[in-house]
Amino acid sequence: MTPVSRGNGPLKERYRPGTLSELAPTVSIGHLAVIGKPNASRVYLFEGSAGTGKTSAARIIARKGGYGREFETDPSIIGQQDYVEINAADCRGIDDMRALVETFKYRPQKLLKRVFVLDEIHQLTGDAQEVLTKALEDPPEHVLVILCTTSTKNVKKALLQRAERFV
Repeated sequence: MTPVSRGNGPLKERYRPGTLSELAPTVSIGHLAVIGKPNASRVYLFEGSAGTGKTSAARIIARKGGYGREFETDPSIIGQQDYVEINAADCRGIDDMRALVETFKYRPQKLLKRVFVLDEIHQLTGDAQEVLTKALEDPPEHVLVILCTTSTKNVKKALLQRAERFV
């Protein structure tokens, strides 16, 4: 992949892939192309070791799912009220998950879907994973949830089964 400079931010943000085509060497684009379509899954899980593009893929999918199409020139939807990105290592308890799941009921204000990216979900407590698992049994149609983890062995099997997985 040829690095694409994206402004003057931190180095890891400036050279983070911004489109599905930039992720081609690491992610199966064919499977991701359906995102934003009516019958697409509403829960995705990206798993792999550190530095393999899980969070980058999640942000690209968030843009595609939120807008309904891929924006090649749009740098991000971060900052939109319909986009929530959480590092589960920081918000790992049951009360944090209950509060997050409670917001699933609200419809999007500006985007087509409310997009939730939960990074490092293996850090969630067992009870927090149970709350999330229950919520992901049948999430509302206006919700897209993207999970990222480096360790699926620490994630409950029921939670893993709720998501379309990408390694």
